[in-house]
Amino acid sequence: MKVPFWNSLPARWRRISRWVIGLLLAYTIFGFLVLPLIVRAVAVKKLSTELHREVSIRTVRLNPFVLSASIRGLLIKDKDGEPFVSWDEVYVNFQLASFFGQPWVFKEVRTVNPYVRVQVNKDFSVNFADLIAPSDSTNAPSAPGKPLALRIDRLHVAGARAAYADLTPRTPFTRVLGPLDVTLDNFRTDPGSKNPYSFAGTTDAGEKFAWSGHFFLSPLRSHGDLSLENIALNKYSPLYEDLIRVVVKDGVVDLRSTYSFELSESNRVASVTNVSFSLHSLKISEPHNETNLVELQEFAVTGASVDAIARRAEIASITGAGGHLLVRRDASQAVNLVELSKPADTATNAPGGILLLLQSVTNAVAMLLNSTNQWSATIHDVALTGGAVTLEDFVNSRPVRLELADIAVNAKHLSNVPGTNLTAEVSLRWNTNGTIKVNAEASFTPPTADVQIALDQLDLKPLDPYLESKINVFILGSKLGLDGKLRLRTATNGFPEVSFAGDSRLDDFATVDGVLGEDLLKWKSVRVTGLEANLQPPTIAIKEINITDAEARVVVETNRTINLLAALRSGETNTAPEPTKTLAANVTNAPTTSSLAKLSIASVVFSNAQLRLADRSIQPNVKLAIQQLSGTVANLSSDDLQHADVNLHASVDGVGPVEITGTINPLGQNLTTDLKIVAKNVDLTPTSPYSGKFAGYRIARGKLGLELSYKISGRKLTAKNLIILDQFTFGERVDSPDATKLPIKLAVAVLKDRSGKIELDVPIDGSLDDPQFHLGKVINRAILNVITKIVTSPFAVLGSLFGGKTEELNFVEFAPGSATLSPEGKTKLDSLAKGLYERPALQLDLEGGVNPEVDRDGLRGVALGKQMRSKKWMSLRKSERANLAPDQITLTGAEASQWIETLYKLARDKGELKPLPAVASAVVMTNEFSPPLVPAAKRASAARETEKGASALLNQSNLKVEVSDAPIPLGESSQKPGGTPRVTGVSEMGRALLNAIPVTDGDLQTLASDRAKAVREYLQQSGKVESDRVFLVENQGGELNAKGNRVLLQLK
Repeated sequence: MKVPFWNSLPARWRRISRWVIGLLLAYTIFGFLVLPLIVRAVAVKKLSTELHREVSIRTVRLNPFVLSASIRGLLIKDKDGEPFVSWDEVYVNFQLASFFGQPWVFKEVRTVNPYVRVQVNKDFSVNFADLIAPSDSTNAPSAPGKPLALRIDRLHVAGARAAYADLTPRTPFTRVLGPLDVTLDNFRTDPGSKNPYSFAGTTDAGEKFAWSGHFFLSPLRSHGDLSLENIALNKYSPLYEDLIRVVVKDGVVDLRSTYSFELSESNRVASVTNVSFSLHSLKISEPHNETNLVELQEFAVTGASVDAIARRAEIASITGAGGHLLVRRDASQAVNLVELSKPADTATNAPGGILLLLQSVTNAVAMLLNSTNQWSATIHDVALTGGAVTLEDFVNSRPVRLELADIAVNAKHLSNVPGTNLTAEVSLRWNTNGTIKVNAEASFTPPTADVQIALDQLDLKPLDPYLESKINVFILGSKLGLDGKLRLRTATNGFPEVSFAGDSRLDDFATVDGVLGEDLLKWKSVRVTGLEANLQPPTIAIKEINITDAEARVVVETNRTINLLAALRSGETNTAPEPTKTLAANVTNAPTTSSLAKLSIASVVFSNAQLRLADRSIQPNVKLAIQQLSGTVANLSSDDLQHADVNLHASVDGVGPVEITGTINPLGQNLTTDLKIVAKNVDLTPTSPYSGKFAGYRIARGKLGLELSYKISGRKLTAKNLIILDQFTFGERVDSPDATKLPIKLAVAVLKDRSGKIELDVPIDGSLDDPQFHLGKVINRAILNVITKIVTSPFAVLGSLFGGKTEELNFVEFAPGSATLSPEGKTKLDSLAKGLYERPALQLDLEGGVNPEVDRDGLRGVALGKQMRSKKWMSLRKSERANLAPDQITLTGAEASQWIETLYKLARDKGELKPLPAVASAVVMTNEFSPPLVPAAKRASAARETEKGASALLNQSNLKVEVSDAPIPLGESSQKPGGTPRVTGVSEMGRALLNAIPVTDGDLQTLASDRAKAVREYLQQSGKVESDRVFLVENQGGELNAKGNRVLLQLK
C-alpha cells in the first residue's frame, strides 16, 4: 500500500506548504474578492472628493495572478447631473517584469465604450474648468524631466464616444464623436520608439473619420494618414452663424491627408502631403432669401502638400464643375459679396469653441511663418468647368442682369518660383451667343505675360442701363468682338511695359431713343484693324477704322425737342450750353501733348453712311436724308504738325451730290482746319414747310448748291459761304403768323439772275474763344441782313450789281413841261434795263409826276414852239409840206424872231393877250441862248452852239423854267393898268405870248402820264425788258401827282 505524497513529505515541508497554500488562498481571496471592494470604495470616495462630482463604479475586478485589473461601469456625473466621464470597462494587464526595472510594461490595455463630455458654457467657461489647477506664476518653471518609460504591447479602445456641446452661440451646438475604435500596438515611450496607431469612427451626424500612422514621444513627432468624410457644413452652422452674414444651406466636405511633424527643442518640422480635399453640393444664400448666392456641385484639390521647413506649398490639381455665383449691387451701391464678407454684427458673440480654434490656427500659422525665407507655391493643374456668374445691378432705374455661363478655366504651372511659366485658358459664354476666350503665358517672377484675347458677338444690350445717367438710349443689339495680344514686361526702371496689338469690331449695332423708342443710331459694322497701344510711352496707333452702313436719325419733335439732345440729357432747354468765358484760359492751361497718349489713325473709311433728318414741329413734316456718305479721312494724328486729309462724298435724298475735301487736325492741341464743302442740285421742295412758315410761301421748285470754305488757324475762323439757289420759285401763299413781313418775293426776284440762279456770298470771320461767336447765328444774321437790304433798297442792290448810280435808279427826271427823256435819264434806264434783263423775275411799276409851278411854264414854252413850227410849215409850198411834218421843222434865229412878232400881232389883234404878272418867267433853254433872252442858259451840245435867241427856243423841246424875282423890263411902252401890254422887244413879245397860253391840271396829268409812257417805251425798245413786266401806276384818287418833274420807279 502506497503512502500518500503529502504524508511522505517531511513535517517541516508540510508545514511550509500549509502556510504557502494559506497565504496563496488568502492572496487569492483578497485579490479577487476583498481588494476590488476596497479599491472601488476608495476610488469612488477619492474621485468624488477630488472631482467634486458624483462618481460611481459598478464593479472592480482584479486578477492578482496575471496582474490584471478591470473597472466596469465607471460613471462621473457633471455638476448639472449629466454624465461627464464613463466607460463600460477598462482592462489593464500589467506585466510582472515592470517590478524589476523600467520600462513599465503592459501586455494589454483595453477600454470598452469610453465616453467623455465637454461643454462650453454660456459664460465661455468649460465644464471641467474647476479641475484644472491654476498656474502659479511666482514659481519658475521646472526643467522638463525624462519621460516615463512605458510599454504597451496592445492598446485597444472600442466604441469610444466624445460629446461636445457649446452653449455660447444663439443656437447651442452639440456633436457626438463616435463610436470610435482605436488600436495601438507596441507602444513605447523610449526615444526612437516607433508607435503605430490606427482608429476610425463616425459622428452622430453620419460623418466618418480615420487616423492611422506612427508617433514618437521623444522627441514628439508623428507621421500618418488622416481622413474625414461626409462633413456636412450646415450642421456646424451654430458655430459660425454669429461670425458670418451668410447661410450655408448645404455642402459636404471630404479630406484626406498624409502628415508629418516634429516638435523638439532644436527643430520644429511640419508638413502635409498627398492632401485631397473635395467639396460638393455647396449652397450658400443670404439670410431670409431662398435664392442661392453660391452653388458648387463639385470642387476638389488633389496632391496638395505643404512643407513648413522648406516653406514650399504645392497642389497637383484643382478641379471644379457646376459652380454658380450671384453678384448683386443694390440701389445704395452696396455689393452683396463685399457686404457679406464683412464680419457679422454679432461677431463678438462668436462661440467659445470657434474663438479657441481661431486662436490655435493663428498661433500655428505664426509659428510656421516665423522665418525670413520666402514661400514658394505651385499649382500644377487647374481645371474648372461648367461655371456660371450672374451679375445683377439695381443702382439704375432699369436693373442690369448679365449671365456669364459655361465658364471653363484650364491652367498649368501657376507658380512664384523664378523661371516658371504658367499657361492658362479661360473661356465663357456671354449671355446667349457671346463668347470670351483668353489664352495666357505668364510668370510671376519676374512679372511677364503674353495674353491672347478673343471676344466674339458680345451683346452690349444688358449694359445699356449704365448709360442711363448720361444718355437716354436703349441698345437693341450689338455684336462686340476683339482679337488681340496683350504683352506685359518689366522694364529696367521697374515700370511695367504694357502693349496691345489686335483688331476690334462692333457689328449690328442698333439703338433707339428712350422717349419714343425710335431708331437713333445704328450701323452694320465698325471695324478697327491694326490697333497698337503702349503704356510706356503712352501711344495708340490704328491702321484703319472702317464704318459700314451707319445711320443716324435726328428728329425735332412736336414740342421742338431734338431727339439727339434729349438722348444726351442736355437739359430741359434742349439746347447746347453756352461757352464759358474761361474757354481761352482752359485752352491755355490745357495739358501738353507730352502728358497725353499720342494718337494716330492712318485711315477712317466710311461706306454708305447716312443721316436722316425729320422735323415734326411743323406741318407738314419735313424729312431729309444725307445718304451714301462714303470716303476716307486719312492720317489723323494728335501731332499738331500732322493734318488729316478729308475726302468724303455723299448725296442729299439720293440726288444732290455733296463733296467734303480738305485737311483737319481735330486731335491736336492747336486746332487747324482747311475744309471745303461742295453740294449741288439739292432739291429744296422737301423744305417747303419751312418756307411756308417763315417766308409765307411754299417752295414750288428749286435746287440748292453750296460752296463752303472753312479755315481755322490760331483759334481764328475764316469762312466763305457761297449759297446757290437754282430755279428757286415760290408757290402758294401760306397764312403763317411766323412769316416775315418783308417782301420776300422781291428779294428773290432781285437775287435771281436770268438763268434762274441766286448766289449769296456770306463771308464769316471770328474767334473761337469769343463766347458770343456762334457760327450758325452769324450766318443766319448775315443772310437776313442781305435780304433786308434788298427789300428796303432794291435799286441800290441793282445798281451795285450792274454799274448804275445806286442812289438815283429809283426815278427818272424830265425837263420842265417835257416828256422827252434826257441823256442822263436814258443812261439810268440803260442800267435799269440791264438789271431787269438779268433779273427776269422783277416787275416794274412806273408812276409819272409833275412840278405844277415849273411844268406849267414848260408846257407854255412847248406850245409856243409848236405854234411857230406850224406857222412856218403852213408857209411852205405844198410839195415841201408833203415830205415834212410840222415837228420836223427847224427855225433859225431870225425865223424865230419873225414868227414871234407875227404870232404876237395876231394874238394882240384878237385880244388874246393877258396882262403880264408882276414877275415873269424866263424860258431857259438847255442850249445857249442870246444873253438878252435867257441869261442863265447852258450849252447842250456842240452842234447847237451857233443857234441864238428865238431859234434856240423853237428848236428845243427840253425846257427848264426858272422863276426870277426881278421885274420884267417892259421897254419904252409899259403896260397900262387893265390894258393890253405894249412891248418893244422880241423877248417881251415871247413872254406875252407864253403868258397867254392856257395850261390846265389835265394838261399836267397828261404830262405825267406821257412821261411814264416814255420810260416804258424806252425800256421796251431796249429789247431787254418784256412789256408784261412794266406797269403804269396812276396816283390814288386820280389826283395830280405833284412829286416833281420825274417818273418814280418801283420794283415788284
